[in-house]
Order: sequence, then C-alpha cells, then structure tokens
Amino acid sequence: MNNSELAIKINENKKLVPGHRTCAGCPIAVILRTALASTDKKIVVASATSCAEVTTTIYPYTSWNVPWMHSVFANAAATISGIESSYKALKKKGKIKKDIRFLAFGGDGGCYIPKTKILTTEGFKNVEKITTKDLIWSINPKNKTLEKSKIKKMHKYNYNEKIISVNHNFVHFDVSLQHNIPIYNKLNNKIEAIKAHELLNYGRSDKINIITGDLNWKGKNKKYFELPKIKYNKNSNNKKDIPKINMKIWLEFFGYWISEGHLSKHNSKRNIYNTFISQTKKATIKKIDKCLKQTKINYWYNKDRFCISNQKLWVYLEQFGKAKDKYIPQEFKELSKDYLQILLNSLMEGDGTIIKRLKSTAYSYSTISKKLKDDVIEIALKLGYRVHLDERTRKNRKEYSISFSNYKPTRLANLRKKHITNYNYKGKIYCPELEKNHIMVIEKDGRISLNMNSFDIGLQSLSGALERGHDFTYICYTNEGYMNCLSTDSLIMTESGLKQITEIKKGEKVWAFDQKTYQPVLKKCTGVFDNGRKKVYEIETIHQNIKATSNHPFLVLKRNKNKENEFVWKTVTELKKDDEIVTLKKKFYKNLDINKNLKNDYKIQNNHYFIIRKIKNIIPRKIEQTLDLRVEGEHNFIANGIVVHNTGNQRSSATPYGASTTTTPSGKVSFGKEKFQKDLAQIIIAHNIPYVATANPEFQIDMYEKMKKAFETKGPSFILIFAACPTNMKADPSETFTISKMATETNYFPLYEYENRKYKINYKPFKKVPIEEFLKLQTKFREVLKDKKEIKIIQEHVDEKWNSILKKEEK
Repeated sequence: MNNSELAIKINENKKLVPGHRTCAGCPIAVILRTALASTDKKIVVASATSCAEVTTTIYPYTSWNVPWMHSVFANAAATISGIESSYKALKKKGKIKKDIRFLAFGGDGGCYIPKTKILTTEGFKNVEKITTKDLIWSINPKNKTLEKSKIKKMHKYNYNEKIISVNHNFVHFDVSLQHNIPIYNKLNNKIEAIKAHELLNYGRSDKINIITGDLNWKGKNKKYFELPKIKYNKNSNNKKDIPKINMKIWLEFFGYWISEGHLSKHNSKRNIYNTFISQTKKATIKKIDKCLKQTKINYWYNKDRFCISNQKLWVYLEQFGKAKDKYIPQEFKELSKDYLQILLNSLMEGDGTIIKRLKSTAYSYSTISKKLKDDVIEIALKLGYRVHLDERTRKNRKEYSISFSNYKPTRLANLRKKHITNYNYKGKIYCPELEKNHIMVIEKDGRISLNMNSFDIGLQSLSGALERGHDFTYICYTNEGYMNCLSTDSLIMTESGLKQITEIKKGEKVWAFDQKTYQPVLKKCTGVFDNGRKKVYEIETIHQNIKATSNHPFLVLKRNKNKENEFVWKTVTELKKDDEIVTLKKKFYKNLDINKNLKNDYKIQNNHYFIIRKIKNIIPRKIEQTLDLRVEGEHNFIANGIVVHNTGNQRSSATPYGASTTTTPSGKVSFGKEKFQKDLAQIIIAHNIPYVATANPEFQIDMYEKMKKAFETKGPSFILIFAACPTNMKADPSETFTISKMATETNYFPLYEYENRKYKINYKPFKKVPIEEFLKLQTKFREVLKDKKEIKIIQEHVDEKWNSILKKEEK
C-alpha cells in the first residue's frame, strides 16, 4: 500500500467524523483515524482523559462514530479489558455473534527486587519466595484497617532498567520505575498512589508522606480460654484439671511465659511436668503473682522463678518450643486491640524495655525467635504503632530487637529529595497481585512501612490487563503533558471585567501574572476546554476561595534560607495549609485597571496589584463539571482573584530531559526538567506480551501496518506513538511532522517491533542526524542548547538506548 491508497482508505472510513477540535499541527487526529481504519471489524474504544478525549467529545456532542467510553484519567486499559471480558461471556452464550476488536487510547504496575520482605499471615517472607498459597496482610485504603487478602497472581519479570531506591530512617524500599507508591494525602486524609519514577521529579523541599504506622485493626472478642483435653500419663503426679480462664488473664500469663518461661519434665516413678517463669524484678514478680492467682492454677515461687506442676498446661505449652522457636498462635493474634495490648504488655515485662515520655511511650523487645519476632511486629502494627527492626549476630545466633512507638507524628515518614536515589539493575523482579486493597506491609533492612502491589491505576491498569491476556490493542501517544481544570463557577478577570469561565471565548483577552515583572498583563485566550466531571477541592484564603481539580497548579512563594525567595507551581495535592499563594489585592478584585503608570516593583511584598495570602483551608468537595483555559505566553490567568495555571504543558513522566515546561521553566535557576523520560515500550516488553511496537505519524504506512498487525494479534498488543504536540514542544504548527521525522532520524524515537520475543528494527537512518538538530526545532530546549555539556548528555543517552536495541535485534 502506498501513501495515496492509505489516504483514500482513511478518508472512506467514517469511524471518526469531522468536528473535533485538535490544535493546528496536532497529529492526534491522524493517529486516531489511522488506527480506526486499520481494521474492517467492528470496534469498541475506551479513551482516558487526554487531548484525544477533550478535543473529540464536547458534551453532549462527539466525533466518535463507534461505541466509545471515556475513563477517568488513565484507566482505559481496565475499562476495555472489562468490556472485552463481557463480550467473551456474551459470545460464549450465543448472545453476540459479531467479531469485535477492542482498542484503548491513553496511558503504568511495578515490582520489588529480591529480598524485600512482605508480611504474610505466617510472618515476613522474601517476595521471591511468596506463592499464591500465601495470605497477605493488606491495608484497606479507606480506613487503614489491616485485612487478609489472597494473592490473585505472582508477577515475575526479567528487568534491565533503573530501580528507584528510597532510604529513610523509617522507610526503605527498592522498586521498579512503574511501581505504585502509596502516599498519604494530608489534604483529604486519604491514601493515594503515585509512580516510583515520579519521586525523582520532586524538589528538595517537597514532602512525600509514607505511612509507617497508625493502622487500624478489627479483631475478635473472646471471653474465656480453655486448655485442650489431653490423655494423662498414668504415672503423672500432675493430673489436676484447670478450669476455663478469663481470656485477658490467660493472655497476660501467656506473655510472661513466652518471654521468660521454659518447661521441664522429670521421668521417674512419677512423671513430673513443670512449667517455669523466671523473674527477679520485684514489681514484675508482684504482677505475675497476681495474674497466677486469678488463673486459679496451683503454683509457688522459689528463689528466682515461678513453678507450676500440671501436665495439661505443660502439654499445651510444649508446642511453642524452646527460646529460638517460640511463637504466638494465630488465634491470639486475631483478637481485638484490648486483648493484644494486654499480651504485648506482659511480653514487655519479660524481654522488653519501656520508656515513657511526655507525649509518647517507646518500647523495645528482644528475642532470638524469628517467628516470635514476626508475631510481635504484627501485634504492634495492629495496635497502631510504628515499628523498626534491628538484627545482629552474636555467639553464632541471630538476635532481633523490635522497637515501636505510639508517638503520632512519627507514624508518617516525610521523604525528601535526599532520601531518593536510583541505580541500574539487571535481574528478576517480583510482586504479588492481591485480590483486594493492593497495599501491603513491607520490611527492608529493618524498616517497616506500607507499599503497593502490581495493581494498576494508569498504564498501571494496563499491567494487570496484559498479564491476564485480554484480547485488545492499547495505543499510547507521547504528548508530554497533562491537563488540569477549575469548577465552572470560577470567575475569570478579563479585559472587560469579571466573567464566569463558561462565558469566556477563544481570542478574548484575560489578565495574567507576568512572572518576570510581577505585574498584571493582558493575554489572549487560545482555547476553552471541557474536561468533564471531576472531583474538586476548595482552596480558601482570608478573602478568596476557588475550586479546582487535584492536579491544578497554583503559584506559591517558596521561602529559601540563605538565598533569594522564588515562585514555584504546586498542584492542589502538593499544597498545604499556610502555603503562600499569589492573589490580587482586594481593591482590584472586581475590576483591574492598569491605565495608570505601572510601578516597577519587582518584589511581591510591596507590589501595587498583587499580594501573598496564606491558605486557610483545603476542603475536598464533590464531583463537579470542570473547564479550563489555555492562555498564550504567561500560561496563567486570574480566577476568583487567585493566580492559577492554565491547562496543557506541565511536567510529566513523559517530559524529556532538559525540556522547559510551565512547571519546570528554563531560566537562570533551571535549564528545564532534570530527569529522562520513562521508556514505556521497554516497560511493556517486560510483560512478554505477543506484540509491542513503536510508531511515528511521519512514517504513516509503517504505523498503519503495525496497527493492522496489532488488531490481528491474538491477545494483548501495545503501540507507543510519537505525537509531536506543537503547544508542548513550543514549535511552529507547520513543523509538527518535520519534528516527528527528526525524532526518528536522530534515533531519539526509534521504530521497532517486539514480536514473539524477538526484536525487529523497522527503520535505520542512512546517516544518523545529531540530536541537536531535533532540539533546535523546539524552543522548549532553548536553555539546553546553550550548554554543549547538556547536549552531550542527551546524545549519550540517545546513543545508549539505540545501541541497546541494536544488540537486542542481533540476538
């Protein structure tokens, strides 16, 4: 097929009809229409929130002429796999006879390296030794309650990429780039997930809260404990029966015995079964004495220990072994918090240390039993403590020291940039996929915290769908940005006064904040975008309030020690109470008139028009209809008297190294984004699915053939497409396809296929073009182009990736 024949085929295809609103030079429409024309079968489409959704569907109208479903942000894979499963079931029953193909647009799961330990109902186990027979202690994200969960599937991959390592006093984990990290959002008191690679983009002062304690537990109540019946030894002198014991009294006794008890049996004419609890501390002796009296078991104290002669008790306690084998039975660990606290307190009386402080109590417990160590950790977590583990070898045996505290501020670990690093790793990675909750307790180097399994929210949902072998094609295009939005009742400061955001028209002038002069400036609105119904948060200051989605950025004053303060953009989820945001002075709220002579006040503290206001509250609100503007130049506007970001070109994990975005602007402080973007195709290849390919709209026939092959593939298939966004790349719209061509000619975006576990490169440049030629076409790399060292870094990265693919093809 030649270009003319392909053009005719696409034009005859009516699955995407005219009426979309893609920007001039945007390749999205070409990608969508080529994909839909690459199969003659009936097709069902799921699309995540993105340019493809916003520009093709202006509620209640749509350009889609096929069954189409919009998914929240990056859940398209989960949506389409659910539809495909329903289709299979209905077809099996004979209710559907048509042959249907399934397509998803948009766009990551992840795993742990070996020796990461995960808490199961049998204690901590290395992730590589866990099987689907294990039960995992999971955490319900709604209420932080510990719950048992079965393992749906064990994920195991060969991995050759960077590992994100977090090393903090309370937290340590090493995970793959796409691993889900549960962070605690103090704004809404909820657990949310981010990708591990996103940690690399956080600044020095940013805080990421990881939960290390304060968990909830709903256990059982049991009034009495009764020793099991036994067959007495005929010669035993210790046959006296023991009646039911109050469960709380029994647990107290059991804790004393586990810590300081041992058993002895004398074989003579009369077998003697002795149970001992050693103790010399006067205060503890009194406690044990009082406890034993309440059990109504006969006992005596001799020199340094309590002694009980009773065969029934001896036989029950024998199962718990000697010091190195002792453990706490599961039935006791299933009891409610009141019972567990009694057990823990009596354990501490034997082998523990308690330090009471003004606002907290710190505990330390020692044991040589690996199983008992795990049991104590489980109990401490169920009681809401933050737990830390130390191991050492002394006299050829391992000793464990478990420390835990009820000090509430330490139950969240505040990660900073200094705690986050990365390194290259080649080998196996593992992760259990849980049936529910998807949050687990992990331990590495003694630090115990919460982390996630390979469930998916994004290309996250793609991971599970690929593993389960759903028959669909996933197309992801790299537009290098993300969208944010405001509530439809937001008031925008325009040239003619306040207007509701729903009344703003393209081309209308709105007031923005000049980030160089700190003065108001009129800028043209280049588009209004309907972003659908989304959950919003209300930001309140002393005079203003505004409702925005969680990813909407606000301009915040960052106060730096020993150097000049600066302005940074923070999303709603990054904001916190008392953050200082830029707002209009109250007298200009209804009308902004700058016909007067502008003052050259470059410091916000003495600014004539703007002032810094502290955030009083950040309140989660319900789901609302949302809109946003795109503004030329300054990329911000004034809504409800507050300076907010416009939609479009913010930093994301797909943003390339050195690129200037509106949240990582290039200038004196920074040259742009400081991290390389993720290699999504390689991440998907790690799943060993039947077909993975990269494509480029400039090479349209190659793209069409790959899409056609993907639809014909039995099982999941994936295509990553280079989509040159003129807005994000800050390039002339007429240069879009020139940029696309240069991306492949420079090997920045190579074209290859991975089919049946073999690589095939589809295009090898006759003469490799230097990466600088690709960067020159985009003004977002203007700062990088000034520094030859930075260009060299990018060139080396591109060459390394290209050589890696060449070697894989040779194999």
